[in-house]
Amino acid sequence: MENGAAEREETNRDRVRRLLFDRLGFRLKRGEDAEAHRQALDRLADDLAYLGDGELEALRCMVEIHGEGKARNQWPGLGVFRAMAQIVRPRPVDELPALRRWFASVEGPRALRAGTLVETADFFERRRRPPTRPGEAHLISDQARKNERRLQVLDERVALGRSVDAGDVAWARRYRARLADLKAIVETGEVAQ
Repeated sequence: MENGAAEREETNRDRVRRLLFDRLGFRLKRGEDAEAHRQALDRLADDLAYLGDGELEALRCMVEIHGEGKARNQWPGLGVFRAMAQIVRPRPVDELPALRRWFASVEGPRALRAGTLVETADFFERRRRPPTRPGEAHLISDQARKNERRLQVLDERVALGRSVDAGDVAWARRYRARLADLKAIVETGEVAQ
């Protein structure tokens, strides 16, 4: 291009800003530091970059009714964005550093031996913390048994040549892929120790 100006490629942060923040049209609250707010939005945009374009549109529709102030046109707390994003689509487990550290610790091999890797990750993803309270391990074990049985029934139906619901086949494929990813995290942690 002329004058040495080259078009730069849109980053994920730019994409989130364009599809979500810019379209909301919220204003700063009186006395709020504009630079600090911009930096907070940059961090939030980085956190939300895992969402696709359609998901960002859904998030925008959910957040726009949460404006603050009399005119409801001021930025809500940024926690609103994170909470709504979890509803649109939970952040992938491999992008949660705390979960990766937890599975790479002694807890990962423990969950692997118990056969609860996926269910423990599901719990962690929903609650944003490991299962440490009384009864939580029992709930996770129950769900793991149900999932194991569901996989077993699907495998038996396929082996017998019976029809299997496409949704069940897709669920089994996602479950097994997630299990493989989590096993890799655990194995990486075992090597590092």
